[in-house]
This record gives sequence, structure tokens and C-alpha cells, in this order.
Amino acid sequence: MEWKAWWIWAQEWVSSKNVYLCFRKSFNIPGQVAQALAYCTADGMYKLYVNGRYMGRGPARGDQFRRSYDRYNLTPVLVKGKNEVMAIVHYPGEDTYGDVPVRGGFLFQLEGKTMTGRAFSVRSDRSWEVGRTMAWDRRSFRMGPGLGFCEEYDARREEVDWRKTTVLAPAEAGPWSSLEPRGMPLPMEEFLPAGRVVVVGRCKPPEGKSFSFNLGERFGGRDAVAYLSTYLWSEGSQEVELSLGSSGGVKLWVDGEEVLSYHMHGRAEPGQHRVRLTLDSGWHELLLKSDHSAGEWKVYLDLDGDVGVSAVRDLGCGPYWMAIGPFENEMVGDECVGFSTRYPPEGGLDFGLVCPGKGGEVEWVPWNSVAERMSEEEIEPSKFQEGGMVIPAGEPSAVVLDFGREVVGYPRISLEAPDGTVVDLGYGDELEGGRLVPAEGGRHYADRYICREGVQVWETFGRRAFRYIQLTFRRATGPVRLREVGVNLTGYPVRELGSFVCSDELLNRIWEVGRYTVKLCMYDAYESDPHTRIQRPEDARTEALINYYAFGDYKLISRTLRQFARSQGEDGMLREAHPSGVPFPSSPRASALWAISLWEYVLYSGDSELVRELFPYLERTLEGMETYEGKDGLLEDADTNMFYAGALRAASRIARLLGDEAGYARYLGKLNAVATLTKIYPHDEDGLADFLAVCFGVREDVRVPPEGLSCPPPQLSYAAEALLKMGRKEALEVLKRWGRMLEEGATTWWEDWEGGVRCYGASSGPTYLLSAYILGVMPLEPGWRKFRVMPRPCGLEWVEGEVPTPFGKVSASWRLEGGKLRLSLDAPPECVAEVGLPGRGELLRNGRSVRAKEEGGYLWCELRPEGREELEVSPARGGFERG
Repeated sequence: MEWKAWWIWAQEWVSSKNVYLCFRKSFNIPGQVAQALAYCTADGMYKLYVNGRYMGRGPARGDQFRRSYDRYNLTPVLVKGKNEVMAIVHYPGEDTYGDVPVRGGFLFQLEGKTMTGRAFSVRSDRSWEVGRTMAWDRRSFRMGPGLGFCEEYDARREEVDWRKTTVLAPAEAGPWSSLEPRGMPLPMEEFLPAGRVVVVGRCKPPEGKSFSFNLGERFGGRDAVAYLSTYLWSEGSQEVELSLGSSGGVKLWVDGEEVLSYHMHGRAEPGQHRVRLTLDSGWHELLLKSDHSAGEWKVYLDLDGDVGVSAVRDLGCGPYWMAIGPFENEMVGDECVGFSTRYPPEGGLDFGLVCPGKGGEVEWVPWNSVAERMSEEEIEPSKFQEGGMVIPAGEPSAVVLDFGREVVGYPRISLEAPDGTVVDLGYGDELEGGRLVPAEGGRHYADRYICREGVQVWETFGRRAFRYIQLTFRRATGPVRLREVGVNLTGYPVRELGSFVCSDELLNRIWEVGRYTVKLCMYDAYESDPHTRIQRPEDARTEALINYYAFGDYKLISRTLRQFARSQGEDGMLREAHPSGVPFPSSPRASALWAISLWEYVLYSGDSELVRELFPYLERTLEGMETYEGKDGLLEDADTNMFYAGALRAASRIARLLGDEAGYARYLGKLNAVATLTKIYPHDEDGLADFLAVCFGVREDVRVPPEGLSCPPPQLSYAAEALLKMGRKEALEVLKRWGRMLEEGATTWWEDWEGGVRCYGASSGPTYLLSAYILGVMPLEPGWRKFRVMPRPCGLEWVEGEVPTPFGKVSASWRLEGGKLRLSLDAPPECVAEVGLPGRGELLRNGRSVRAKEEGGYLWCELRPEGREELEVSPARGGFERG
């Protein structure tokens, strides 16, 4: 790709966070379009439109040194004459687990030809227009630590103040000097309407009027001043009492009149100071100033009286409070001068105020989020018209809907509403008392949409992951007709090529739920879960194994492996998560799992070019691993030693594949040394390390603890795999433990047995294990040129399934009947099958005896499938014992 476009942005928003900008360019095409390809990317996330038609969104995640770009075929949508390109770009400006922002920027280039051969092009430059849409409120909350921003969208403010763009740098210059193609398909999008209505009813606000403010957590630092403000509503004339507690000085104004001032520093306790007020009927302004020097910075406020609290003069809408700060509070002698300084917020209450603060500009922001407001309200069930889809005017009302299982995508609502109606959208995986609690554990999982008059459709800009959605309607001056609620599903586009069914319905469900869980965790990376969107080597390895059997995709894992390699530090170690704006440490465990994944990638895909490219990273990783060895020649952690052994085995196989016999011998020798040392210096038995030793060929057997296995689902998968390798019947009972989550209503696998993250890809190990060990189909040579079929009945009567390979599907099924195990096999002609059937006696192929080798209780033969192959063991005596 020869870039001739320029990175563009708006000068006044270069250093801003959580900003949405619109870009547009009108252009003429001198004839009918024969071909037109566009290339697009952004620092942030973009949505691209051409002639009003939505084209797609991106880019795929990258690190601070590399930016991915997307390609679009615009031939079908461009016309002779006038055309327009438009894009919306969201620049978060703050690091998240899945994004590494550098500075806001947009890049676009279109190259095309007309039917007569005339070339035309459109490139982002100073001729484009840019404008900020005021519909999105920049002051919205972060969804949680390491997560992106909630959205608060006002449809009445969709106008854009267009102006000329600012050119930042040539395409491959500045902070984005390395551009690379996406290298994988764009995400799929498909609309899914919500399922059943769980409850409709009125929202019951909390009764208490006690508030606590941790200003230190919000504003940080020391030697600072901040302000809090709200409106008090009094139904009639009355006396009320305000009690305050503060760790620093406090000033309090009501309707511009100072009613309290004290300047003491100490521990904050509720009720340290009290003041009585007389309020007339109506709204009253309240402004509170707090200063801080060192230690905690907290304020408590209680209201005793029949008053309402809201920062927007609407008791049903919220937020309750607004805050602004920090401002300077320099110590001069023994005095905090900030306490007596009259900062701009004291000049009159204006929540649109932006002014200089300590360290830069500050503005009024909500103290509590939309999610917190929703979480405080209970729902009193009631019956609305038309099954709850017509919401009456008046007090806040809510509708809770169930999609039936976890979904990932962009929530969408279609409704007809009066101007100014507020719709809060909360998301969650479970209900509490028939309602959602979207603010929990430090998260704020809710958005807000403010309606214009009439029929409208709104869809969030950012992805959400949830099962339930709650819509809370506020400020409705007339009926609201809720026409449709759904989600624009999105994810990595895969085809469900693999399958597994057996005589045990529970195992069938377990396999299918695992496939669905991993599907939700595939986007532009193998995400540990679709909430945090972290990409970890350990989780990605498990998810990729499931993908090989369920979907047969190789592009996403190849990108993942390359990205992990680029996180390599000077010591050779790879980061525990990458790419990520939130820094993660590097570690031998993450590095070893990446090495194992690299071999598994070439084994399943046959793509030796990627491993050839990444082999130098692998060499540096294993060289650096030796610096982490102790005096006994082992790593400190027993589990990591087993992954280390697995990495050495993987490296030896890769070295041989690439023709590096010296490397093969070196890594195999090191593997043998590590295996020997783990036996000389044993760790505590009955732990996961013993099972990992079996998984990675360090040991052949392990004792199962008498009290059973106790570990989270991702780790229990390793134990189950070890038991399957040993041919132990209890392996199936271990896999059936996932049924406990199904009994609790799970539709995707959880991070731990009690819940935790409710969609965790690495907990889906049984899907891989059932196909690879129970169906018994595994590759032996890169690209499936040679594969093994080795059924492990474990008490099952029959199993059948399909496994995708680069050459086509391998179809296998086996059944136990009349003391015989019969296998049916169909595979691409490019592949050679090594078949092992349990039992003794004679091995028959299509009814004819074949020469077989007996080993490990199995009869083995090698064949190149010629259409459907039927194999069975005809026992010499005594029949076949299930096991």
C-alpha cells in the first residue's frame, strides 16, 4: 500500500479525551466506477459511511508503535458525479485494556478508476471538514478500571459545527510511523431482537438522603480544593437540618448565601457540624467547597427534612450531585490559601463552566453515574399497555428484557417519544430482585439516550456484553412507544465448521456452550472476556485450541501470536497481556504459553512461514528463560516449570520443522534436563503441576487427590486433559462438573464456579477435550497431513463429530455395539490417518483384516482414507470392556 494521505484532526481537540469528531469530504467522479478501494484507520475507533451508507468500523487493536488499517471495496456504492465520505471517530484519550491511544487522528485514502480508465483518488488532507458532535457528553463515566467510557447521547444536539481540518502528519510519520493491514476479516454485524420481557413497572427511588464523597479517590493528589453542588427541592416552606463531616475545611452556600464555614483538618465523621435552614417552596442552589492538605479527603452530608436532591432540577433523572476540581490549595505558612481563594465556581452556579484548575482545565462533572442511579432504584411491577411496550408519562418507569443468553454487540432501541425523554440503558449478566444493578464492583455499565421529538433509532457506538438489558424512562411528558429493543451482534466472522455429539446430552451441551463462549471472545483479538477485552497468552492459547475444532480459523491466532511477540522485553520475556494501554508485567509463564501456542498454530494450520518469522523471538524467549532459573536449574513456580517444559518441547519441534537440527538437539536436551530436575527436586504433590507434567510429557501418570480436584474451570481443564491422556475413566466426571454452571443458569462459561466474569473463554476447555480426546481426532504433523484417531469411550455408547482442517473436514464417528467398537472415518485424500481402536483381537477395515500393531491397549494401523472408511475391532475373546 502506497500511502499519500495525511493524518487529520481538529486542532482544538488534540489533547481532549472522550471526544467524538465527525469528518467529511465531498468529491466528484467523472464517470461510471469500475473499481474503487478505500483504506481507513484512526487513533481511536471509527465508523465509516459512504453516500449515507454504513460501511464498517475499526480499526483492529494495535500497540503504540503500529496501527492497523482496513480495506473497503467501494465500487458498488460510488456513483458518477457527487459522492461523500463521512466518518465518526471516538478518541478515548485514556488507556484501556484493549486500546493504546497516542493522540487523536483519522486517515483515509481512496483509489479508483472509471470504466474509461480515468483514475480518481480521495485522500484525507486539509481540504476535509471536521466538527465535534455535541450529542455525546464528554463528561460521561468510565465503565470501570481499564474499561472505556459510558455513552450519554442527546439526540437534540446532533448538529455539527463544521470547519477545516488540521493536518497532523503524513500517513507513515509522526506517532503512527508503522501502518499494517488488518490481516483478517472485518467484524460481522447482525441484528438480534430482545427476547422476553422480564418485568415492567415504576421506579422506586431510594429513601435515604445521606451522601458520602471520597474526593481523594476522585481528584487524587494533595493540597487541593474541590466543589460539590446540587439543587434541593422543597414541596413547601419548611425547616431542614444539614449535618456535615469533613477531613478538611468546608464552606457551604445555599442560594448564594454562606451558611457554614469551618477550617479544621482531621478524620471525617458524619455529623461533625450541623446547620438549620429555612427553605421556601421550590428549587434551591447548594454549593459546597472542601479543601485538602494531606491524608484522606472525604466529606459526609446528611439531610433531615422532606427535600429532594437533583443536579438537574428533576427528581426522577439525576445525577444527584455535580463536582468540579481540583484547584490549587498552596500552603503559605500554616494557612491553606485555597480555602479563602474565590475560585470561578463561587461566582454563580453554571454547570457548563470550564475554567483553569490545578494542572489544567477543569469542568463540572456528575458525581454519580447513570449506572449508580439505576442501581439505587427498585422496580414496582405494574401493567402497561400492549404488553409493556407503551410507557406512560410521569414518574420514572422501567422495562427489563432478557436475550436468553449472553450477547456481545451494540444495543439498539427504536421508539417514539416526546422531546427530552431520557432513556437509561443498563446491562448485566444476572438480575437482583427482578432488576439490574449495573453499578457493581467499581463498574458503571450503563448508557443514557435523550430523545428528540418523534420516531427515532439509536445504537451505542461502543460494544457491550450482557444478557439482560434494563431501560429506565425519565422525564417523559407523554406516552413513549417502545417499538423495538435489540442488539447489533458483532464479533469475529467464523463459520461453525466443527461439531460434536454423543450419547450423553449433558456433554453435548457442554461442548456447545464452550463453542459459543469462545465465539463471544473472538473480535479483533482472542479476548479473555468481552467485558475487559484483555488479550492474554494463557487464555488465547485455550481459546485457539477450541477454535481449531469448532471454527477452523487461523488468521486471528496468527495475528495474536505476532502481537504477543512484539511485546518482548530486553530479557526475552513477553507481557502477560498485549496490546494494552494498561501496563502488564512480562513473565516466564506468559512467554512459555506463547511458545506452546506457536507450535500448536503450525500443527493445526500448516503455516510454517509465521513460525519462521517468529522463531528469533522464540529463541530469545528461551534464552531469557534461563536467567530466571534458580540454583536447582528450575523456575520458582512449579506450574511454570511445566509450561517451560512444554515450551522447550514446542521449540524443539519448530526447530526441526525449520531444518535447525542443532536447535532441535539443544531444546530437546534442555527439556530432558528440566524433566529430570523436576523429579530430583519434587514440589508439593497433588497440585496442578502434576497434571501439567502429564499434559506436557514430563510424566506419564499422576495420583488423583483423595478429596478430588479443586480449582477454577480454566485450570481444571488441564487436569481433565491429563486424566484423558492417562486413559482414566474419571476424566468424564471431571468434564461433567461444568454442568454445575448449567444448573445455575449459565449460558456461557464463567471464570470460576461461583460466577466472577460470566463469559470467560479460557473456561471452555471441555470443547477442545471432547473433540480431541473423546472423539479422538488430533493432528500429528503440521497442517493435518498426518493425524490420529484414537477414541476414548470413557463409558459412552457413541460419539460423532467433524473437525475442520486446511484440506477440508475430518468426519469421524464411533459406536459400541455387541462388544465391538466400530469407527466410521472420512477425511481429505491429502491426509494420512493413524487409527487406534481400543481392544484386542483383529482390526478390520471395510470388513477386511488389516495388519495392526498392539500398543497401550489399542490396535493401530495407518491408512490414507479413500472415501468413507469403516473400521472395527473384532475381539478374539471376551468382548470389549468399556473404559
